[in-house]
Formats: sequence, C-alpha cells, structure tokens
Amino acid sequence: MIYIMPILLFFLIFYLYHISLFRKSFYVYDELNSLKQHRVSVVICARNEADNIENVLNAVLSQDYDISCLEIIVANDGSTDATESILKRYSKEYENVKYFNVLEREKAKSPKKNALQQAIRIASGDIILLTDADCIPTSNWVSSHVAIYERKPDTEMVVGFSKIRVGELRGLPMYNRFEYVDFLILMFAAQGAIQSGNPFSCSGQNLSYKRDSYYDVGGFSYVDHFISGDDVLLMQKFVRYNKEIGFTAFLNAFTETMPITGWKALLNQRSRWASNLKVMYKLNTRFFLYLTSCFLFMGLFPILPLLILLVSLLNPSFYAEQAHIFLSILFSFAILIFLRWIFDVRFINFALENWGLSDKLKYINRKNRQQTYISEWLLISPIYIILVTFMGLFSIFKWKNRKEV
Repeated sequence: MIYIMPILLFFLIFYLYHISLFRKSFYVYDELNSLKQHRVSVVICARNEADNIENVLNAVLSQDYDISCLEIIVANDGSTDATESILKRYSKEYENVKYFNVLEREKAKSPKKNALQQAIRIASGDIILLTDADCIPTSNWVSSHVAIYERKPDTEMVVGFSKIRVGELRGLPMYNRFEYVDFLILMFAAQGAIQSGNPFSCSGQNLSYKRDSYYDVGGFSYVDHFISGDDVLLMQKFVRYNKEIGFTAFLNAFTETMPITGWKALLNQRSRWASNLKVMYKLNTRFFLYLTSCFLFMGLFPILPLLILLVSLLNPSFYAEQAHIFLSILFSFAILIFLRWIFDVRFINFALENWGLSDKLKYINRKNRQQTYISEWLLISPIYIILVTFMGLFSIFKWKNRKEV
C-alpha cells in the first residue's frame, strides 16, 4: 500500500492537470470567414453502404466551397450490395465524383488503410479531407478545414468536430443516449488536447491533412498491420515528426454519424478503437499515461466498492479481520474519485456550453427536477471502460466481419 499510493497520486495529478489544461485551452469560433481556395480531395471509403452513400455524396456536393477546386474520391472496398451501381450513377452525373474498386482487400491486414492508401495515390488535391460513408457533413465542412490551413499556414493536419446524428434524447434507448454523450466527451477531450498543443486523438469522420505531409511521415507504414488506427495512429506519426495539428472549432461546421444499433455494436466499435493502446506507448508516451489514468480513475476505481462488497459476502471472516484496511482503501479511493468527478463535470459542462449543446442533454425527471444525461453516463462508464479496454487489448472485436490478427 505504501508503494501504491504515490503511484496513484502521480496518475491522479497527471489526469487532473490534463483535464484542467483542456478546459483552459478550449475555445470555439463563432464565424467562419471567407478564405482563399485550395485544391481539396474528399476521400470516402465505402463497403456495403448503399443505404448511406447518397446522403454523404449529396452533402459534399452541396458544400459552400468552389466546386471546381473540389474532387470526391470514393474507394469501393469490396461492396456486395448496390453501392457500386450508385457510385457509377454519380460519377456519370458529376464530373468531380470519382470512384474505384479497391484492390487486394483480402491480403491487407487493415482494409481501411489499404483503401485510403490507394485513394490518396490518385488524389490530385493539396489537402486530403476524410469522412465516413455513414456521415453527413454540414455545408461549410470543407471551408472550415481550409480556414485553419489559411489561418496557420504551418498546419499540416486538421481535426474536426463530430457527433452522433440523433433527435431528442429522451425516448431513445439507453445505449443511444450513452453513445451520444460518450462520443461528445471523446470529442471534447480531443479538441482540448489539440488546442493545448498536445494532440492525443481524432476521428476519421472529420479529418484532413496535407497530401505532401502524409508522404513525409511515411503514410501508414509501421502502423499498417493494426486493423484500426487509420486516424489516431496516423496523427501520432504526425506528432513524432513535429507536424503542426489544428482543430476546426467552428460552431456550425461538423459532421454527424449514424447511431449504433445496440450495446454489442457499441462495445465492438469502441474496443476496436481501444486496440490502439497496444502501440500507443511507443508512439506517444504522454498519451499512453493519460489513457492509463483514464482507465484507473474512470473505470477501475469507481467499481472497487462493489468488489469489496463481493469479497465481504463471499468471505465474511476475512473481511472482518481486514476491515480497517478495506475501509482505508475505500476512503482513499472515494476522495480520488470525487476529485476526478468534479474536474470532469466542470470540463464537460464548459464544453457543452461552448458548443451550444447544454440544452440537448437536459430533461425533467418524474419529480419535476431538471437533470442531464451526464449522470447516466457517469454511472455506466466504469464498467463500459473496463470492458472496452480489455476487449481492445485482447482483440475481442470485429470490424466489417473481420477480426484483428
């Protein structure tokens, strides 16, 4: 116990420092000013996305950006539904829409990175702008990315804001409410980290980088064998090469993605993201320590009282003999968790207010009191975090019906 407490104290201070740093550095722009035009290649990877591909193509074609400076490249990654026929129709109707069939998909350890590599090779834009086939960007999405490159010419990667596409939260299944809040919090942390000068994470749903910079860092080499990480692992390569990374913090510029269909789908998706932990300690030690502190204070410690209760029920005599130790552990962890909870809630509420999303999470309970879905997220997240961490570390997930090897 003597040796454990200083380690825990280090991780607590490390965690609270970063949450405070994120909040201090967090900002959102009100307006998106006019800008100079750059050649932009929008790259979308699609596999069996017949239900979604028209929506994203229509959204990109409706951008407030000069269409002559915009090309849209869709990588058809072995679709077996009507995706290709839809792409044929759009490529005939719009000269700046192109598509190709991805080669050697089954040989690739990471099909998504394989598709992106092939798409980037044929892209003509100075800027590669990514989103997913099930996402819908706002009309100023392209402009918001170009604006950051214009404001800071040294910028070589830009991360954008993304959220789950849902209406009123009340009435939705709990897994949809949880996903909405959880994804917002992930985006808030990513934004705060980038704006504080410590890029930790991002999402391929809303991401861009200069084409030359992509080749400067060697593309996906070294991380191409991981089934996930076409976004966050590439970002960490940019960090290692001292590339400047920005964030498109414009109120009305973002992408929305379709919600998941159940707890199993959510755990599968998040554990795939968590699988990047296996290489993160090599790519970014600071981010690895931050993730470790998140696991400890957001996942493991909040459920310790339940574990102690289980021990007391299974072995009452042992618990009686060690009661003073158990109580001291509980008291210490209660203080740590309470501190972390205060910092988290303050940061989350601050970010929600900045993005104008506070009212979205509010509702009136049966006792006619106003509450938010943050409390629901706080109760569920410990078990959820532990599950996705271990599922990710041991590759207990699938992506597009494919397991990591």
